[in-house]
Amino acid sequence: MRGRRHAAFTLVELLVTIAIIGILVAMALPAVQAVREAARRAQCSNRLTQLIIATHNYESSHGVFPPGVVNDTNPILSQPTGYHQSWIGQLLPFLEEGNAFRMVDFSVGVYAPTNAPVRSHKIRGLHCPSAPENPRLSAKTTCYAAVYHDAESPIDLKNNG
Repeated sequence: MRGRRHAAFTLVELLVTIAIIGILVAMALPAVQAVREAARRAQCSNRLTQLIIATHNYESSHGVFPPGVVNDTNPILSQPTGYHQSWIGQLLPFLEEGNAFRMVDFSVGVYAPTNAPVRSHKIRGLHCPSAPENPRLSAKTTCYAAVYHDAESPIDLKNNG
C-alpha cells in the first residue's frame, strides 16, 4: 500500500513556523523602537536648532538677545504675579507663532486674564518629543530654559545672564 501524500502542513510544521515568526518579530521590535527614539532625538535636535535660529533672528532685528524675563520689580520671584513677560513671548514671531504673538497684551502682565489664551497655547517647537510625558504639565511648560546667571539665584538686573 502506498502512503498518502497530503498537500497541507502538519501541526508540528505549523507550530515551528509560528515560533520562527514570533522569534523574528521579537528580534525586530527593539530595532524598531531604537529607530523611533533616534527619530525623536533628531526632531528634538531640529527644534532646538530652530529655537537658536529664532533667537539669532530676534538679535538681528532688535540688536540684543531677548530678555529672559521682563518685570518692573527686582528680583523676579517664582510666583504667578507681576509682569513676567518671558523670552518665549518675545520669540513667538520668530518661531512662526505670529498669531499667538499678536494675541499677547504686553500692556499687562503675563498672568492677566487677557493673556490666558496665549498662556494655554501649546507651542510644539518648545517640547522635545523624546522627553517623557508628564500629565501634570500643562501647555505652558517647555523642555528648554534660558540661563540668567552663572549661579543659582533669583532673576535680577544685577545678574550676569
